[in-house]
Amino acid sequence: MKPNRIYSLDLLRGIVMILMALDHSRHFLHNSSCDPENLECTSPILFFTRWITHYCAPVFIFLVGISTYLYTEKNNKVKATKFLLTRGLFLIFLELVVLRFAWFKDFTRPVIVLMVIWAIGMSMIFLGMVSRYLNSKTLLIIGALLVFGHNLLDRFQPDPSSLYGKLGILLHYQEQFKLTDSFSVYVLYPLLPYFGLISLGYCAGQLFSKTYNPEKRRNYLLIGGIACIGLFILLRLLNQYGDPKPWVPQKNIVYTILAFLRTTKYPTSLLYLLMTIGPALLVLYCFDKKVPGTLRPIIEIGQVPMFFYIVHLFLIKYTAILYGGLAALSLKEVYGAWIIYILVLYGLCRYYGKYKFAHPEKKWLSYL
Repeated sequence: MKPNRIYSLDLLRGIVMILMALDHSRHFLHNSSCDPENLECTSPILFFTRWITHYCAPVFIFLVGISTYLYTEKNNKVKATKFLLTRGLFLIFLELVVLRFAWFKDFTRPVIVLMVIWAIGMSMIFLGMVSRYLNSKTLLIIGALLVFGHNLLDRFQPDPSSLYGKLGILLHYQEQFKLTDSFSVYVLYPLLPYFGLISLGYCAGQLFSKTYNPEKRRNYLLIGGIACIGLFILLRLLNQYGDPKPWVPQKNIVYTILAFLRTTKYPTSLLYLLMTIGPALLVLYCFDKKVPGTLRPIIEIGQVPMFFYIVHLFLIKYTAILYGGLAALSLKEVYGAWIIYILVLYGLCRYYGKYKFAHPEKKWLSYL
């Protein structure tokens, strides 16, 4: 492991990467056509197999904001902006070119799907531009307005044929629009909530500064985590704002709980963010003083997340094709395959991490 790092952040990042691999294992391998969140056909275990992985994207982007603040503190705003812009463009290139081979059968299909790596890349570019010129207090206000206010746009319906409609889809709506007569763009991860979240993460980065009082940091993490969870429960019970899809009672108490937890990921709703960021803050609180040595493998995965992401997609998809085909396993078998994948990926991440941290002169390694 690389010294002089904040291991609680690496641990949380590693946890969400491992959970993400579970979701993608299910996506590629599970032999069911049922949407895990479709209460008409799902089971509780299938639902929670999907639900637990909802923590991945928002927590990762929040951590990117924290890491950016720490990077800026060690260097300067000019250098941080340059890194964020180049890293963001690199991630967008990965999404549009490299990862198409992992997600789709036909690389030449006439539609671009803008997914999570696109959202992370664009969020980094956004943060690189605004953090260069705005102070933390202003960023905190902007981030809070975007996170808490973006669901006000739910009532509007964009026109995909107009320029403003296309911009609106990119920012807030899960829609498809034509780029040309024969080429379309499908936005799976609209950007506004993630712009807000990475800004809040940047502001939260101050808590992890070496000069910040550790006890005060832990208090803020605890209060913030409880506040997010409490506000999620309150707003969800009121059922009026924070998610475009209100919950309704189901056939029994178990499925009613599932309905309560089934918040909207595309586009990411306020309640979805509160539901995921709150527990993440509590994890940081619990491991702020010390991370047990037994969790070192998770930390090592969390130190090379982009390497993990790229490798795991190709590993899961193409081993599935070679050994039995896609969508060929029961859910129990999916869990077994996931464990095997994590063991293999840990070995690869450990080797790559040692090489990366042993060669700081190779700047290109910082992009993976």
